[in-house]
Amino acid sequence: MNGLVLLSRQNHREHQGDIHDYTIQASDDGRQWREIARGELASTFDPQSISFSNTVTAKHLKLTALSGFGNDPTASLAELAVIYAGPKLTNDNGGDIEYQRSRTATTDIDAGIDV
Repeated sequence: MNGLVLLSRQNHREHQGDIHDYTIQASDDGRQWREIARGELASTFDPQSISFSNTVTAKHLKLTALSGFGNDPTASLAELAVIYAGPKLTNDNGGDIEYQRSRTATTDIDAGIDV
């Protein structure tokens, strides 16, 4: 993977749970962790990308929120996606895999999707 794309919660106009300072760690065994990124995010409803300085191969990934905005002690995300850097993926029929949006368990997050 080359990075992550994060999307903050979309249902709180006061940006509750938005992550400010973060660290990202990777592990192959879930016990020994190495830091692969550290930084700051903005308080926004727009998707934000975190690019890693090197391509990372790992079985486990840990995002830790170190701080939020203001006095809000919570941390939350609507979505987190990995920026894949491996070989081209194919489905069982040998065709290209295409992204398909899935419904969540929370209808307010699915706004704009026919349910």
